[in-house]
Amino acid sequence: MTKKETYNEAKRLILAGASRQEAFSNLKANSTLKEEDLVTVVRYIPTLQARATYRTPWLALVVLLFVTIALKLLIGSFMVMGGNPFGWIALLLMPVINVIAVIGILNYRGEFFRLIAVLTIIGALRLITNGAAGGFDVLFLLDLLILGAIIGLSFYLNTRMVSAPAERKERYHNAQGQERLRKVFVFEER
Repeated sequence: MTKKETYNEAKRLILAGASRQEAFSNLKANSTLKEEDLVTVVRYIPTLQARATYRTPWLALVVLLFVTIALKLLIGSFMVMGGNPFGWIALLLMPVINVIAVIGILNYRGEFFRLIAVLTIIGALRLITNGAAGGFDVLFLLDLLILGAIIGLSFYLNTRMVSAPAERKERYHNAQGQERLRKVFVFEER
């Protein structure tokens, strides 16, 4: 199985109600991927239980991302009306990353939680450096509050909805009867 086929099969199993551990165990026998790659594939697919449990913070993140898209479109339209020659480019390009992030989140692509957090931290740092030069006002604080909420929700959902599996050592006996240790990945549903 290729990585894409493995992902599709893992997604099918999880959407059918399997836990990530069950999907991992099922795919481990049939997949040609290394165990660490298989863990990564299965990790970023939230289970039905996790989707139900964390629906409220997930929905809050989606709403905040839509708010940032609307704000960026508003800023871009002000640039167009202000006569900025690059206003149309800004109007089209400013919200692109946020739109891609919303699409990833709406499709429950778990790897987008960390990506959104990192990109938002970069944006917040840029905002703070620009705000320090121009002074702080209410809009600046509101923008910083929205960015902080996005960062917090993204990290929270990354650690809860698609948490990394625990890596444990397990004793076993090989074909020669010798006792050995092997790595075992255990997915914990929170």
